Amino acid sequence: MTRLPIKYILSSIILVLILSSCSNFAVSTKDDPDCETVVSGRMTNPLSYDFDTDVMVLKKRKSHAYILGQIINKTDDGYIFKPDSIPFMGREEYRSSYNIIEREYKFSEIKSLLDQDANLIHGYFPKIGQQYYDVNVLIQNNNKPDEKYIILPLERNSDFSFCLESGFYSIVGYTFILYKTEELYDYAIKIPNITFEVKKNRNNYIGDLIFNSPKESLNKHNILTKIGSRGQNMYPGLIGGLVYATHMSLKNEFNNTISIQDKFTPAPNKINSLLHVVK
Repeated sequence: MTRLPIKYILSSIILVLILSSCSNFAVSTKDDPDCETVVSGRMTNPLSYDFDTDVMVLKKRKSHAYILGQIINKTDDGYIFKPDSIPFMGREEYRSSYNIIEREYKFSEIKSLLDQDANLIHGYFPKIGQQYYDVNVLIQNNNKPDEKYIILPLERNSDFSFCLESGFYSIVGYTFILYKTEELYDYAIKIPNITFEVKKNRNNYIGDLIFNSPKESLNKHNILTKIGSRGQNMYPGLIGGLVYATHMSLKNEFNNTISIQDKFTPAPNKINSLLHVVK
């Protein structure tokens, strides 16, 4: 098993403590429309899926019983698909009952078919396996290092606008809140050095922030992330408890990415204060 460096472990513990007791949420301009010093932008999180193979969902199965495998080719009547294994769904009625053999699946049988890059091949995008999240961005006012950190709660695919004091800020952490529940979250353990300036009595646009963009870009930066929690109630029963314990003991780490796009549009009292990545 790969062991994380002690600095990563310590940073994880510190971040959890910061988010729980040593930080304040920024006030949205919806709650204080009269504030004059503002930071604004947009957060985008493209739809992705929690698998790295082709996947098929059949119409006659339960909506969340999917088949992982490989799309072999397309025929006049459907697709040749080779399953990797019978998916185990925990409860008996959620198990699939088909042979693990390559065969043709008719168009009329297939509810959803996606390739390993989550491109839709047939049908429509299934709900099962979707990865989406809101992001809490933790910032520090560099002019007031002794004050509590501030959390910018960003909702996926939405504009944001918060009241902030003027000054120079640094991003010091990220928490990824999955499926709009605090039971499911991941947190950053190594981040790029990003700063921005907030000028008084201005609407300071800091950019369109795209997390996990599928497009390659020179302005795409890794955020080393660790699985924080998946919620015990996701794994019901004795077997579920064992799965949960095993899952959490792995302490998986992976890379999220952040891309900063400049889509500034002029408006009265609005200035471009794009996030700056310090090399």
